[in-house]
Amino acid sequence: MKRYAFLVLIIVSLALGAAYRDVLFLKNGEEIRGNVIKITKKEVVIETKEGKQKYKIDEVVRLGLTHPRPGDDWETVDDITDSVLISALAIKDSAKAKYPKASYITLYKSIRVEFTRDGNCEYTIRHIGVVLNERGKAANAVKAFAYIKPWQHGDIDFCRTISPDGKVYHLDDAAIEFGEPMGTYPQYNFSRSIRFVPPQLEVGSVFDYQFHIRYEGLSQLKPFWSRHVFGDIEPIVKIEFTVKVPSDAFGNVFRYVMDDPANSGILKDLPNISEKDDYLILKWHAKDIPPYIPETNTAPAEKFNPTIWIGYGIGPNEVFNALSDSLRASLDGSQKLDKFVDSLLSGVKSVEEKVAKIYEYLNIDFRKAYVGPSDTRFFPRKVSEIFNDGVASHLDLCALAVYMLKRAGVNSGIIYVSDEINKPAIFEMPILRMFKRITLFVDMPDGRTLLGLPYRKYLPLGTIPPSFEGQLGIWVSPQKTLIDTIPHCKLSTYGTVDTVVVEIDENGDGKIEIKKTYGNYQSVDMRYHREKRKEEIDKDYETRSGNIHPGAKLISYKIEGIGSLDSTVRLFWSVTAPKLAQKAGAKMLAFQIPLLRYSTYTVGLPERKTPMWLPNPLVHERVWIITIPKKFKPYHIPQNIEAKLDSALYELKFEYEKSGNKIVVREKDIRTDKLIPPNEYESYRNLIFTKASAAKHWLILERKRK
Repeated sequence: MKRYAFLVLIIVSLALGAAYRDVLFLKNGEEIRGNVIKITKKEVVIETKEGKQKYKIDEVVRLGLTHPRPGDDWETVDDITDSVLISALAIKDSAKAKYPKASYITLYKSIRVEFTRDGNCEYTIRHIGVVLNERGKAANAVKAFAYIKPWQHGDIDFCRTISPDGKVYHLDDAAIEFGEPMGTYPQYNFSRSIRFVPPQLEVGSVFDYQFHIRYEGLSQLKPFWSRHVFGDIEPIVKIEFTVKVPSDAFGNVFRYVMDDPANSGILKDLPNISEKDDYLILKWHAKDIPPYIPETNTAPAEKFNPTIWIGYGIGPNEVFNALSDSLRASLDGSQKLDKFVDSLLSGVKSVEEKVAKIYEYLNIDFRKAYVGPSDTRFFPRKVSEIFNDGVASHLDLCALAVYMLKRAGVNSGIIYVSDEINKPAIFEMPILRMFKRITLFVDMPDGRTLLGLPYRKYLPLGTIPPSFEGQLGIWVSPQKTLIDTIPHCKLSTYGTVDTVVVEIDENGDGKIEIKKTYGNYQSVDMRYHREKRKEEIDKDYETRSGNIHPGAKLISYKIEGIGSLDSTVRLFWSVTAPKLAQKAGAKMLAFQIPLLRYSTYTVGLPERKTPMWLPNPLVHERVWIITIPKKFKPYHIPQNIEAKLDSALYELKFEYEKSGNKIVVREKDIRTDKLIPPNEYESYRNLIFTKASAAKHWLILERKRK
């Protein structure tokens, strides 16, 4: 009997040790998971992996006690009492017959968002699907979701699988992992994730899981925003999207935007709106959404599938005022910071030099936490704290720049840049959480306004990524806030200009000099050459030389303009190319232009169902100056090539200069539009093949007659 009691005690102890399902939410943002043992007026005692821990009641914001998960007592499919799951199981076989090539099928998906009058929100997702093959099994083997402490908290409501033989398996607490997906400095480590493994998942299984995220204290600087695309790369049989919102909040702090770029009619005349207990309930639903097959450079799904944006806490004027107030409050400064700025600018007289000095210090020497505002907060910390820490996030670094520039007598501010590509949704619902990226603007004495990313190492002021241009931005200074588009950065072409000088002797051997200029270009090369050891760069350029022509050897190279945050990087390198030209007896030389090599990997089948997406515009120009041997003259020069579309341009032009016995070849390669719809794809594909065919053309020289 004693032995039996001892075994029971061991089993209970193991169960308590493994199933840490109670959660203490502390005021400092920490979440303590364990088993609550005792609660008194003064303290909470909780058993964790590290042992018993005590916390004062005043330190605890909320307590989540162990709760049984719905359906945990089901053992076989006959025990299931949930009507939604029963309905999903009933259509499983017909769905498999309709979509036999799918990896898995979503039988039912529910997204539910409930806002309360006290400014809180609960966001719940339920997903029921059937696995059809090993790819589908791999895609659903692990599930995860993330939230941001301390004002968001997440939990799993249930997770189970129904095997092909009808057995029901439930989530084991040991299969749940609580993580910190962004390993960063403690003051920015707010992101948390929960990963869980559906039990006994196999081909033919049905999975059913639900999780929720609770948002506490929604405000203008902590708003709720969500986007939902009605479509996936796997088929969806039924999907429901429900929003419950206080009636008096509708159209004031709550808004929604619907968009169906493909006019699919999937959402039709929705949403259905009903009212209950002074709450409005909006419901969208759709059935039998076929999958879309991702192709090369497929556009984001919301560009061709019905999409709904919703937001809460989005009054633009309140947002603008809050942002200006928060920036003004962060610029507290300190005697230590002021002394450093004065020391940094000692002996520097012109405003331009002061701006460059401050920007270069923040860009190169200051430590960065690569975290966007949406992963932490939408307002900066005190600049005195930032300076004392010696580390800053994207937003905080820009705030510190504003303070330092103000000390230097220069006006500047922060722009919250949208990364949403659907302009109507942004203009109709300018919610702060849509503006996830940050840039700095600086008003220069000559009237120019320069944009910059001080957190992007080695990127000079006046250079921003192409994806920023044309996007909507919230321009914030301590004095005012306005909303406007991001202008084109005039100093930047976002491309390269190459000059290739080729000299060929009578034996067909060649000497090639390449002059490459990156004009204010966001290029890997700008960081690459600073970070790598010289011997590695030497080896890399030797390899590149061999790619110019078989047998080519590197003679020399040098890089200029990267000693500081120069706006231009210049690269010069020389190679020799034995037998650059093929010799036909003593009368002919034939050669192809070095570096004129192209691939058609960006285009696939002639027919395309999804639009192409080219997020970064391209401007590339290259000039070849080919000196012909004195005893030769052109015999064959290829015809000029020109292919022009609304979204792209390719030109390759040949010109013979008789006075210098030279052939000059000029190439332009320009992409302008981001989106190429399926009906324009064939024309774009033809342009790419035309461009690729240029590499096949030969220049042929003949020996002059005596």
